[in-house]
Amino acid sequence: MVMTTISYSALIAAIGKEVSLEELRVALFDLGMELKSREDDDLAIEIKAERLDLLSLQGLARALKSFLGLSPSYPQYAVHQSDYVVKISDSVKAVRPYTVCAIIKNLVVTDEILKEVINVQEKLHVTLARGRVRGAIGIYPLENITLPILYTAAKPQDIRFVPLGESQEMHGLQILQQTETGKAYAHLLEGKDVFPYFVDATGEVLSMPPIINSEKTGRVTENTRDLFIECSGFEKKLLHELLTNLVTMFADMGGDIYSMRLVYEDGSVEQTPNLLPLQRTFRFSSFKKLIGIELSQEDIKSLLIKMMFEVVSIDGDVWSVRAPAFRADLWHEVDILDDIARAYGYNNLPLTLPNVASIASELPLSRLREDLSEVMVGFGFLETYTFALTSIQDQLTNMLINQEQLSFVPISNGNETQNMLRVSLIPEQLKALANNRNRSLPQKIFEGAYVVLSDDSSDVKSTNMMHLTALITDKIANFTQIRQILDALVLSCGKYVDVIPMSHPSFMEGRTGQVLLDGVPIGIIGELHPQVLVNFGLQTPVAAFEIKLKYLLD
Repeated sequence: MVMTTISYSALIAAIGKEVSLEELRVALFDLGMELKSREDDDLAIEIKAERLDLLSLQGLARALKSFLGLSPSYPQYAVHQSDYVVKISDSVKAVRPYTVCAIIKNLVVTDEILKEVINVQEKLHVTLARGRVRGAIGIYPLENITLPILYTAAKPQDIRFVPLGESQEMHGLQILQQTETGKAYAHLLEGKDVFPYFVDATGEVLSMPPIINSEKTGRVTENTRDLFIECSGFEKKLLHELLTNLVTMFADMGGDIYSMRLVYEDGSVEQTPNLLPLQRTFRFSSFKKLIGIELSQEDIKSLLIKMMFEVVSIDGDVWSVRAPAFRADLWHEVDILDDIARAYGYNNLPLTLPNVASIASELPLSRLREDLSEVMVGFGFLETYTFALTSIQDQLTNMLINQEQLSFVPISNGNETQNMLRVSLIPEQLKALANNRNRSLPQKIFEGAYVVLSDDSSDVKSTNMMHLTALITDKIANFTQIRQILDALVLSCGKYVDVIPMSHPSFMEGRTGQVLLDGVPIGIIGELHPQVLVNFGLQTPVAAFEIKLKYLLD
């Protein structure tokens, strides 16, 4: 959940009808939000984390007007096509490769609007942009800029401008070292040979993202009427989402949206923003199955309108609907059905008891994991808990595995440190050992947890598999030591395993084996390859095994 502060009187003015505080509280609750408190005219509202389009006063008013039946409609935004150009240099590929841009014209900027823009920008930075790690937003007065604009990168000593709020010109490194904002976000450019920056046709620097704007070209005031907006970062999908939230907010403030042509060095051209509606489908039968009530098609249509959907077609059980471009939270038909239920009112649903009788108990696989954990602790191993979100660098590259040869589940909106779901526990354990290099030896750790494997036969194209891994690192850590632990662990389940020689890029040749239970491969055991140890910053040998626990169940 995300906390935001909105003026009660401004919200009522934007809605266009007097709504009591209690009516507003109920409406917000029905929409999945919560009115936390009121202090003078300010309302503290907790917004659903997935509905960042509701962060702004304009976005919230837009949703409430439709939900309360004051103006139920499908919102549409006109994008004026233009020849405004942003050139993108190949030099930014090494540091912050993408940007999306737009221009807003004829906006009447007031003190209240300035505060609202700053609030929304910072909330988006903290939430969707993950503290500017994944993306950064820049907003500039267009009257101070000469088009076309260039997005490029250079050595930090060669980037010189007066940072926002400062009076003296600085170069890139000085900005990181001497300004408050630079110190706060210096880690985002740490270790980079070049820094990205925006510069206009006259050579005036607009900003050095993701750090700070220029004082000369980057300060929006109440005299500003036209804006240049850019979002830069690592993932185009995320940047489009940021830009969409911003331009629709400005349009609701009364501004006109103009597109920009993004011209890359290779000649490719992209036009942004893209506010084309999202096309989604759901099954009519799913509503009764999941929500538990029957409604007519006309009832469903009216509820969809309350939630700003537009019905495109109905083909038997399948409904096709159109959603506004800012509804990036619609991933599955369940999201649409949830909106329909909210429009109907969850409090209006009849209370029913499920027609089942059962006694709760722990899943057999979870119980087995707990039992084996106790055994491993008895062997003198420490239990670790690592994250399922990880990186291709750690799971594959550092393990000497070619990513083209292994199927995995990528994270489309991830970043450099979290761009896939783990397929093995061993790399995460190696990171744990690396973080404890200064501790005494030997070090013995284990973990029993799920990995996520690609599975085209599943409706979500993946499956969870419970693994258990154990690692020993010492001045002398070898195959025999870890094999003894594996045999004793499996014997605690009343089973025996065989180990046959195999080759694996992560392990040393001749010291690696495939673990078999009744002839079925259930894991791998061996001594880690020296290059793998170097890649993780380890200096002592490591012996490890990793097995699939489901095969140890009776």
